[in-house]
Amino acid sequence: MAELRAKSRQRELNDLLQRDHTLNGGMLLGLDGFIVEIQARAVEVLKEPRDWDSRYIKITGMAKGAVKEVLNRIKGAFAKLRIPKPEVEILINLAPADLFKGGAWLDLPLAVIMLQAAGMLPDLPEHIEGEYILLGELGIHGEIRRVPGALSLAYVAKPGQKLIVPSGNEKECALILAKPGHEGCGVYPASLLEEVIQFFLGKGTLENALTQPIQFENHIPTATDFGLVRGQKKAKRAAVISAAGGHNLLRLYMI
Repeated sequence: MAELRAKSRQRELNDLLQRDHTLNGGMLLGLDGFIVEIQARAVEVLKEPRDWDSRYIKITGMAKGAVKEVLNRIKGAFAKLRIPKPEVEILINLAPADLFKGGAWLDLPLAVIMLQAAGMLPDLPEHIEGEYILLGELGIHGEIRRVPGALSLAYVAKPGQKLIVPSGNEKECALILAKPGHEGCGVYPASLLEEVIQFFLGKGTLENALTQPIQFENHIPTATDFGLVRGQKKAKRAAVISAAGGHNLLRLYMI
């Protein structure tokens, strides 16, 4: 029986070499957001389970220093969740290859696609692979941290696409609905990697932040209502002219 189980397991691992995995991530370059297509596949069955590090997880199309950092963050998060070591070597390609990729925007989609390539998460059906865009920085305790430029990243989403984003980024991502071309998009915040894993396993759900009106806080102080100012016609006229022309205003107090 042990020999049969071993052969069955070997067939399962060999089967992983035939599977294709694709996810969409996003990253910021300057002020513009870009979609990054993440491809992955298992390329070799290992003799024994190995660590989630650059010796057995090869990433092409990413800055060398960034590869080591992202794999270290993912390795820490996997250790927190007690995810077993992979039994296959994994190759990941980030397209387009000529776009410089650094930062932490791709942590979340890379973690998910690594689990798919290792056979620990089911692959998405091909017809819905392009429906999701994942972005977020991973902490070594498994938390998903906010990333800068989330609005620019969400802006490049196509109608009907679903964005899985860090909790706290959902409000700015929701602003894309004010612009035509984002009809049917959804924004699904998550605060922990475990939540996303359970979602891809089909054992948990992520709530669409756009199903309820999002309340925005006003961080701009309320301007003085000139209608409450008595007299001071020349001062008010100077302030209006300054504001209309985008000029600075120097106000002197005479005692």
